[in-house]
Amino acid sequence: MLALMLLLFRTGAPASAATTWNTGDVFVAVGNGSYNVYNNAGVFKQTITSPLGATTTGCSFNLAGDKLYTTNWSNNKVVVYDNADPHPILQTISTNSGRNESVVFAADGTFYVSHSLGGSIDHFDAAGNLIANLDPGVRSDWIDLAKDQKTMFYSDEVSHAVHRFDVSARTALPDFATGLPGPNTFALRLLPPGDGTGGLLVATSNAGIQRLDGSGHIVQTYNAPGETKWFAINLDPNGTSFWSGSATTDNFYRFNIATGAKELGPINIGSSAQDQLTGICVKGELTAAPSPTPTLTPTPTPTCSPLLGLLSLLCPSPTPTPTPAPTSTPAPTPSPSPSRSGMVLPVTGGNTTGWISVAVVLVSGGLLVELVLGVVGRPHRRRR
Repeated sequence: MLALMLLLFRTGAPASAATTWNTGDVFVAVGNGSYNVYNNAGVFKQTITSPLGATTTGCSFNLAGDKLYTTNWSNNKVVVYDNADPHPILQTISTNSGRNESVVFAADGTFYVSHSLGGSIDHFDAAGNLIANLDPGVRSDWIDLAKDQKTMFYSDEVSHAVHRFDVSARTALPDFATGLPGPNTFALRLLPPGDGTGGLLVATSNAGIQRLDGSGHIVQTYNAPGETKWFAINLDPNGTSFWSGSATTDNFYRFNIATGAKELGPINIGSSAQDQLTGICVKGELTAAPSPTPTLTPTPTPTCSPLLGLLSLLCPSPTPTPTPAPTSTPAPTPSPSPSRSGMVLPVTGGNTTGWISVAVVLVSGGLLVELVLGVVGRPHRRRR
């Protein structure tokens, strides 16, 4: 009986837990060639690091979501990480020598890299080969590509403006906004529908994060007590929130776009040096380029091998899970609370599955013993 149970339930050594990257995870540039990874509730998951070291800045996932593209500002490199655990570096791409700062993808899979000193916007194909050096005429700190896939919105940090450039015709367009407050204009992100008519968010250093309408006018300001030098911005996949961080305190937050409420934060990156938090991106972030619908991986059904084919009742055939019919998705409802999906619920006294399994094993074991005895015959006690 004991041997039977050991054969049925023996297991190998447990595998080490993988660190998966999920939609909503937040990637924060923390310097020293590194990014900290947090889940959507702001809980730290891991740190990824390239051997280049030095200052890291903006980042972005490609449209397929299987590669993370990061910028190494000090070395003018784009370092590409694999989305699959253990997230090795797949590629290191050299860019213009003007201190690359942000990266944004187009709908055709190509991508653009800005440069805060050299002024050039580099255009690369999906394999990382340079297509063109675009010269907008002024430095390009932070960039975002509009829905038309040709209008690039960008900041130059020092002119208190949000500029526009036609990457197709390679010509400058009229500024989207001028006279913005604060000493510097840093990261920006277009709001839906992504063509400029819905406005955008832009970090204006000590003046907070400004929300501009479709005409480039300030309609809302986001801030938090004690924070200065708002630097990085990115949109959350929930469609109602955005993330931003301070390069002075190295704190970052999640804000509700409509209400301005602080949903999460301050979350500190754990650095004692200033100007370490110089970039934020989010897996599944909203962009003007269409992203493919994520494919859900089905949970595998556990299998077992019946002992000598005698205990097939312990290994029932798995019941196929029906594929749900597609339904229309309602408009997202703003919710400041982080999603609880993916959390593992604790085992409670009401969970009787394990006990039923043990009972089945014991009963089946007894049946096997009875079967063996019936075949070989029961031993008879000898008479004196």
